[in-house]
Amino acid sequence: MQNGSVFNSLDCTIANLPQTEPAPHGFEGAWAMLIKSTQPDQPVVELAVHFVAFASAVSGHASGETRAGLSWPKQIERSVSCRQAEFVFGRLAARHALTQLSPALASALVPIGGDREPLWPECVLGSITHVPGLAGAAVVPANSWRYLGIDLEQTARGNAQRALRTFALDSAELALLQRLCEAAGQPDLYPHVTHVFSAKECLYKAAFPSVRRFFGFSEARLCGYEFLPADHGPEVRLALEITEGVGGEFVAGSRWWIEVWRFQNSDTCLSVLAC
Repeated sequence: MQNGSVFNSLDCTIANLPQTEPAPHGFEGAWAMLIKSTQPDQPVVELAVHFVAFASAVSGHASGETRAGLSWPKQIERSVSCRQAEFVFGRLAARHALTQLSPALASALVPIGGDREPLWPECVLGSITHVPGLAGAAVVPANSWRYLGIDLEQTARGNAQRALRTFALDSAELALLQRLCEAAGQPDLYPHVTHVFSAKECLYKAAFPSVRRFFGFSEARLCGYEFLPADHGPEVRLALEITEGVGGEFVAGSRWWIEVWRFQNSDTCLSVLAC
């Protein structure tokens, strides 16, 4: 059983978004990345990922100007300023995505659920992600898509890299990754370990709305890692196999494909699972 995104490396376009409302404090720009899928035996479909760039050091308690008219959960109200900025600009990216999907969703709220997950309107599947200075969101119609997860990560180094090698991958996964990277002439494992971690985050985000429970890194194991041509498409495609059933279609032995896109001249990457 194989599921997930198999995106056409040649069919990715990037477009700037017009800013039609007052920008919150710290806003630096917005754009969308359109990816066309080529899933076997299925019609070609498009996924638009919306990004918002913001000042990574938005200081001070959030003001009305910073909030951009968004409804604030209590846990965000009590958060530090960087977490508030992530919430604001992540929800702003979600607003752009919802508005593009349907103008009727332009004013839809995306509150936080009991497990800190975004609560989307019933008619859509969605995913939000952020790193310092950049937030992203994607939404798709729930009646024509099954799963969606996106994740932004910056290449982990130092203590963060050591933590990923301890908690996100086991020794067998790390050995497989090292062998495949060496065979491909990619001796620096740092970005690829980060890609595997990001892919597992994608899988969790995609699965959670249907399985409604937490599952750990060990319940999805790396089983494939393919380097793709450098033609402005995804950098790698990797496969994760479910080791223990976590619910729904995420049964033991099922494989889920995730692709990783690198931002030009950056150590930031976007991982996508969409099907």
